[in-house]
Amino acid sequence: MSPKRLFIKLVFLFLVLQLNAQEKRNEVFLADTMLQKITTSFQERGYYTIQENWKYHPGDNAAWALPEFNDSAWEDASTLLKLDSLPRSGWSGAGWFRLRLSIDSSLLNKPLAVHLLSHLGASEIYIDGKRFCQYGKVGTSVRDEQGLNTLTVVPCQVVFTTLQHLIAIRYSGFAIMKNRPPTLNEAGFSFGIGDAVKVNQQNRLNAMFFRRLEAGVVAIPLVFALIHLMLFLFYRREKSNFYFALFAFAISLWGFLEHESIGNTNSSLVLLLKRLWLPYIALMPVTGLLFLYSLFYENIPRRFWFFVIVALIIAALSWFTVLQLFSSLLFIISFAEMLRIPIVAIRKKISGAWIIGAGFVAFCISLLVLFFLMATDRFSLSLFYILIYVTGVLPLLLSMSVFLSRKISGTHKDLELEMKKSFQLEAENTRKEAELKKAAELKEASGRWKRHMKN
Repeated sequence: MSPKRLFIKLVFLFLVLQLNAQEKRNEVFLADTMLQKITTSFQERGYYTIQENWKYHPGDNAAWALPEFNDSAWEDASTLLKLDSLPRSGWSGAGWFRLRLSIDSSLLNKPLAVHLLSHLGASEIYIDGKRFCQYGKVGTSVRDEQGLNTLTVVPCQVVFTTLQHLIAIRYSGFAIMKNRPPTLNEAGFSFGIGDAVKVNQQNRLNAMFFRRLEAGVVAIPLVFALIHLMLFLFYRREKSNFYFALFAFAISLWGFLEHESIGNTNSSLVLLLKRLWLPYIALMPVTGLLFLYSLFYENIPRRFWFFVIVALIIAALSWFTVLQLFSSLLFIISFAEMLRIPIVAIRKKISGAWIIGAGFVAFCISLLVLFFLMATDRFSLSLFYILIYVTGVLPLLLSMSVFLSRKISGTHKDLELEMKKSFQLEAENTRKEAELKKAAELKEASGRWKRHMKN
């Protein structure tokens, strides 16, 4: 064989191998053993996620859902649509993703859960050319698109009866591109498939845990806020009640923002709430500082207004961009100042200051335990919420409320003592006036008797 013919055969063989490798790369194999190895947790939820090596094409065409359609010229892309690495063919807000799925015989006739995770756009899932599931309403612009936050949506279920399948996803995310908050770095989604029994069981556990926790996180601070607001309305001289109500409401708003940004299915509202997070984080500590200053200072110190101005500037800028360094510094400095105020009060031996100090100790211990768990790779979402809310924020709120109630009670006792002294003084004055009046009457009677005797 001549060297030329040998070279041509080698090139041909190389091209065939490359094409086979390309086809294999865009085909995912799935077996039951792979699904069973996936740990179920509050984060994983039992899904085997497929994000990479999908065939992608921008635009919209119903023929792209068909299994026989030739997508070899399509670009390989990730469904996440990370904004710093968008597909070369472009992303204008709508496109299709295709993937060939090969399953093991162990998954035949077994119910599987199929879901799109981290999804804020609108999509349709096609299996072997037939529409299988829909999230929201895919549109051609922001006006006719209806996005859906799928985080708490029940997954679709499928039962495969054959081994080879074509998954096609029609997706639009115009609203994300237009209203994207600065903290959101992805415009796409993650495809997840898992054992339906495991996935549904974990979803139920998530719902039971988070609904109870988040209800408490919103309701308990809100109750504190309403109680102290009513106390302020009945006794407006004690402005600390109003400032504490403001701080407790800010804590309750934290739980509300988190709950709604996770559980609300309206993606437009979720995008707005995600945009509000950074301004909220900048402004929330200011309410705590205002309350503590009102407790331990006769007048609000000037440095408080420095915190207010800086927080307002960062909050305004955070609406458009991420100021990670400045936001973190402001939060740390504000928290350090909140911690300093009760420490100084304890050193000055202000009555009851240790109560708020105990609340801060509980919060700091919770943070230290959380940092330890993160450093030792033992972090879990459930422990995070328990340490932040249950053993951190709530004891701090309780200590503040107890101190304020104790202070008001002490004020009322002082008022009662003053009133008692006032009554005693008034009675003493009345007695003295009566004695003086009687003495005057006796003196006048004595004078009349003397004049009578002279006459």
